[in-house]
Formats: sequence, structure tokens, C-alpha cells
Amino acid sequence: MLKIFRVVIATTLRCNLDCKLCFPKAPLLKHPWHPDTAYLKAELDRIFSIIDSCGRLDLSGGEPLLRTDLHEVLSHALQYISRMDDGIRIITNGTIVPNSKIIDACKAYHGRIEFLVDNYGTDVSTKIKEISHVLDEADIRYSIRNNDPNSPHCGGWVDLGIERGKRNSPEKAQELFQHCICNDELRYAGAIEAGRQYICKMSKLVTLAGWEPDRPEEYVDLMDMSKSAEDLRAELNELYNRPCIAACQYCNGFFHDSPRFAPGVQMTPEEKEAAKKF
Repeated sequence: MLKIFRVVIATTLRCNLDCKLCFPKAPLLKHPWHPDTAYLKAELDRIFSIIDSCGRLDLSGGEPLLRTDLHEVLSHALQYISRMDDGIRIITNGTIVPNSKIIDACKAYHGRIEFLVDNYGTDVSTKIKEISHVLDEADIRYSIRNNDPNSPHCGGWVDLGIERGKRNSPEKAQELFQHCICNDELRYAGAIEAGRQYICKMSKLVTLAGWEPDRPEEYVDLMDMSKSAEDLRAELNELYNRPCIAACQYCNGFFHDSPRFAPGVQMTPEEKEAAKKF
């Protein structure tokens, strides 16, 4: 039996915000991941052929509500709802009001689907009131995560520094990995992108940047149809038995005592132009 605490699927890495410390670096991606409907459905089928159950399924981004087919993806995911302890959660940034098709899909499974709406303040998350009204009217569960710069959730965001391309020593990289929250606490909680479950999505970014080669030992390719579900279960169980990953050479690490910064702060056009692209 393989049960995963949380399955997170990146439905898209396109986003309508330019947050400075975006964890997946969505604003800095040259070619943001945005699969078609059929791929996401096949990905869901594949995942639930490999795992027996999960605590919760998160549909994340980027900004998932940018997808005009999200209701189709959601409806497909609902066939596996009995294998999710806490149902499905859609994570959104408070800028787009869910359309009627999404609302109807949520109503079909009352209480098993919820929204997590990040509030980055009235200048950024401009649709909080409208979103709250629509979800209240439809009696759909939701929570507003306070990311207002004045009193942010968990004290704020962490600057991983990955885009600066600095190099840590191998010894420092190993130390970071051993104590990083991504490895130590958030196992399997990183978003699945392009069918790959990474130890940490920074592995993908350093490959995109050309700093490191693609390292198959640092992720499990769930969509590799040449491998059986049993093979992939074994690979998932082995994924974290590593002393380090290459991306740690370029990262500050993510710790409980890491310095925190105001979340959702938008880059200026000049800052975005000057930033390293992946």
C-alpha cells in the first residue's frame, strides 16, 4: 500500500502575477508548463494507478483558474475522490472569480472540494470580495490565506536565491539538504510537473538554467509508460534516500528560521527584465 500525504499537481505554470519570490519562479519561466486537458487527465489516471490513496489532492499553479478547462480536469479528478481523505483543494491567488462551470463541478461533490485563496492585499488580490461572494452563494468551502505584507501567513516568504546562480560547496549543499524543510518535512508535497515527482522543484530549475544536466535519479517520472506501477512505487519509496541533490549547490535552503519577506510583492517591468530566466 502506498499512501501519500498530499498530491500536488501543477495544472499550469502560467500566472497573471509577477511575484518577486515566487517559489516555482513562474514569472521567470521562458516556456511555462501548460499541458492540454488530455495530458492532465492521463496524469491523474497514472498517479492513482500508482498510489493507493492520499490525504488530499491539490490543483495548483501558476494560477490554475487561468485554465479554461479546469472544470474538466476537476471533474476527471473527482472519480478518485473516495481515495482522498480530505478531498480536493484548488489554490488560487485572489485575482480570478471561479466561473459557473467550476462552481457546478464543485457543487456535485458538496463538501469534498474547497478553495484556498491567497490574499496578497487589495492592490494585488483584487477579487477577494467577489470570490468570497460567489463561493458563499454556492455553499462551497474555502479559506482566505492571509498573505498581506503587514501580517503574512508563516511570517512571509523565503528567498531561496536560486535565480542568482551562486555555488555552494558540496559540503554546504549536503548540510542544506539534510535540514531543508523540502526534504525533511514536505516529502512528496512538491508539485508534480510534466509528470515528474521531484524531491524539490529546484532540480528542474537548475536544469532549465543550464547549470546542471537532467538528473533522473532526483525525480520519478510517473508518466514513463515503460515502467510498471510497482516499479514506480519502489522508485517513490527510494526517492528520498539520497544525501543531497545538485540544486542545493545554488539554493539558500528553506528552514523554519530562514529570514522572511513580504509575500506577493510584484516585480517592476525593469526587475523582471533584469532577472535570470529559466
